[in-house]
Amino acid sequence: MTEKKRNRLRDIRIAKGYSEKELADRLSVNESTVAGFENGTVEPSIDDLEFLSKIYCISLDDMLNENKPIDELFKTKRRFEFHTSGIHIEDDNVNINIGDTKEFKIHHHTSCARMKAYLGLITSILAIAAFILLGVLCNAWHVAWTVLLLTLIVPALYETIAYKKPSSFPIIPIVVGTYCAVGLSTGIWHPTWVMIFAIPLYYMIIGFIKTIKEER
Repeated sequence: MTEKKRNRLRDIRIAKGYSEKELADRLSVNESTVAGFENGTVEPSIDDLEFLSKIYCISLDDMLNENKPIDELFKTKRRFEFHTSGIHIEDDNVNINIGDTKEFKIHHHTSCARMKAYLGLITSILAIAAFILLGVLCNAWHVAWTVLLLTLIVPALYETIAYKKPSSFPIIPIVVGTYCAVGLSTGIWHPTWVMIFAIPLYYMIIGFIKTIKEER
């Protein structure tokens, strides 16, 4: 990435009012990684750049286009649509839908991080409750612990879908949890161990796809 593009990333971050720490929290990376994106010590991947553009609610092309003034990136864009089924209003990152069912719905794209936190909290409560119930009622303490892996799986799945970020897919806890649950509950450890190969295979595939995108 050129120095101009790195400086542009810094200027966009400042224009949006994010500190390096705040942006790092949104990206789920260290603060030093964000600083590295801007000073050239860390090269952002295509996934990182796409994630950044979604956080800023601008297109990837606009974010990297050095010829487009930064102040034009965040001008309010309103779109009104009237249909027989209702009204759709889009203003920046907020979608308001008023349907013929008299429902009033507001969707805010930048609330993904908050939703992920809520899912993590709810999943944790339910997983702990399920763990205790399985242990007490079924005396299945030896296998019930695998339910706790859902606290890692559910939020990561949401992040994968919401941000279209394949690298966030929780392949490791899914495979390990499934393997252990099957083995502990049935005693069958062979040949189910072959599912472990799904982990490196998955990362090889997304790594290959990422390389192809970066070369374009």
